[in-house]
Amino acid sequence: DLGGNLDDEVDRSLESATLSRQQIGQLYPRYPYAAHTPIVTQGAVVDGVYEQNASKGGTRLPRRPPFLLRSARALRGVRWASRGLSSLLGLATGDGLGSNAWAVSGRHTASGSPILANDPHLSASMPGTWYQMGLHCTTVSSACPFDVSGFTFAGLPGVVIGHNAHIAWGFTNVDPDVEDLYLEKLYRGDRYLYNGRKLPLVTRRESFRIAGEDEPVTITVRECRDGPLISDVGSDEAKVGRTAPVPASAPSRGRGYGVALRWTALQPGRTADALFGIDAARNFRQLHDAARTFEAPGQNIVYADVHGHIGYQATGRIPIRRTGQGDWPVPGWDPAYEWSDSYVPYDALPNVRDPKDGYVVTANQAVTRPRYPYYIGDSYDSGYRSSRIRALLEHKQGLTVQDMASIQLDDYSVLAEKLVPLLRSIPLPSPYYRQGQRVLGDWDFHQDSDSPGAAYFNVVWRRLLALTFHDQLPKAAWPDGGSRWWQVVLDLVKQPHDIFWDDIDTAGVRESRDDILRRALMQGRDEITSILSRDPSRWAWGELHTLTLRNQTLGSKGSPVAFLFNRGGYRLAGGGSLVDATSWDAAKGYGATSVPSMRMIVPLDDLDAARWINLTGASGHAFDGHYTDQTKLWAAGETLAWRFTRDAVRSSAADTLVLEPSR
Repeated sequence: DLGGNLDDEVDRSLESATLSRQQIGQLYPRYPYAAHTPIVTQGAVVDGVYEQNASKGGTRLPRRPPFLLRSARALRGVRWASRGLSSLLGLATGDGLGSNAWAVSGRHTASGSPILANDPHLSASMPGTWYQMGLHCTTVSSACPFDVSGFTFAGLPGVVIGHNAHIAWGFTNVDPDVEDLYLEKLYRGDRYLYNGRKLPLVTRRESFRIAGEDEPVTITVRECRDGPLISDVGSDEAKVGRTAPVPASAPSRGRGYGVALRWTALQPGRTADALFGIDAARNFRQLHDAARTFEAPGQNIVYADVHGHIGYQATGRIPIRRTGQGDWPVPGWDPAYEWSDSYVPYDALPNVRDPKDGYVVTANQAVTRPRYPYYIGDSYDSGYRSSRIRALLEHKQGLTVQDMASIQLDDYSVLAEKLVPLLRSIPLPSPYYRQGQRVLGDWDFHQDSDSPGAAYFNVVWRRLLALTFHDQLPKAAWPDGGSRWWQVVLDLVKQPHDIFWDDIDTAGVRESRDDILRRALMQGRDEITSILSRDPSRWAWGELHTLTLRNQTLGSKGSPVAFLFNRGGYRLAGGGSLVDATSWDAAKGYGATSVPSMRMIVPLDDLDAARWINLTGASGHAFDGHYTDQTKLWAAGETLAWRFTRDAVRSSAADTLVLEPSR
């Protein structure tokens, strides 16, 4: 879910078959630093000491351009493998994955103590991603330092996100660029070219059984110095790279180039050690030291403690590239495109303690301003969520736990605020179509589940994306409607005669922006009428935007028992790139694909007053009462009491299970 920008590399390559570099640049706009504040806008501050740790270097200004692939056929096998893996594991794809986390200092809260909130946005899954757990040593000591509670993964020792008796922390994804694709020249006999030499591939055979099949399946896994050949997955390597243009100096194509994946997460790491260190940390310095081995996936850690401090720490093993910035596939045979032997130094990663304004807000926006000397990535969320969260926090003094819960549920659409006036200005041919415009005129831009305006706007938005881009982009790269596409369209509407507005399937006609907006409004009106009602008073966003939780094994498509294991039909508020980030993929439909996988709020003055909620429940057993006993509460935006101290836990316990070692 949180790997990197592999799909962006593939999409750029597919798009280059029909689009110019300038047009591709329009589809991947630079982060709007002027409009949306990065997470860290000052130097690192650790224990009150200002530190500008980052030394000059890295790949901020590469000396040579990246190697470009312009063939639509070149990476279809890689796309197939990437999308197939996501489908197999039940993972969402696209722009909806992310998270919100923020910490507010005591000078902005009613209690005078910090409050921390977190809601990670992950694929909607059954069972849910998280397992709620407390881990308390009978006697807390250096030999047994754990007195911690929060969210973990079933079977993983330690707590991933939560709080102990001293500190609280939350995570959001840094979105670092830690995946690169390499085009590889292959030879018979399992050899490949590197720096003028034919080197042997590391080859092994793996066998596994498939339910319902008598014989095991055996596959061959091949690896080179750049990583595994993922073009081997599902198709012969000759089908990948067969038509990719290469420089005149490139080796002969032969049977075709393979494609290898280099990814920091494929290297052994010690992230679990970091979790144990964070679980036992008592202050920001100890958390900073513990997170040193948090290598993959790179995370933004938001911090608060009982002594009144708040802070932020970036983590992750982020490569330094000798050439380029990882935006496009590169030639594996050329050493100039290798990664450096070192990674961005941990002590150079952005961090801050007690920022002057009293807020730490992370929502997958840019981590630092462009002057930061190391390249972290360029696949950040465009900043609409983070800016909205900060505006809501700054709007009120004396913030409470309930205020934080309300912010987590905020469903205001900045996209609608900017687009609706333009949509309402488009002349439409009949009262039937103009009725939809009147619905938009009465709308407050909040996407609650009962909203007619949200329902119509999102249907129009989906039609607008299809009419504008489907004719010029390969299907694999069709817009999902996330924050990047917000920025693309909001830039594009300022250019009413841009080539993207033209429908290339209408020969002899050159469409403009207003032509496409008119079609989107009319098609949207027809679609919502056919799905919901001709009467706008019966339109409701939650009737279109629903959540189905599918069991990742027995609930898969085609399973005859899926109805026993899946749960669905939950009406949702929110939407993609909103604070209440119940994202959906505009290329597929309105159903939620990724959601806040849990929500938590921790007031540092009273840990027993913390609140939490899980997407599903505490059991993975479909016939247990705790399978989805939190889902309706979650969908309604409610939270549950989160007891922490020993007496509070005992007094609220419904059942107790004691495990004793055998004598």
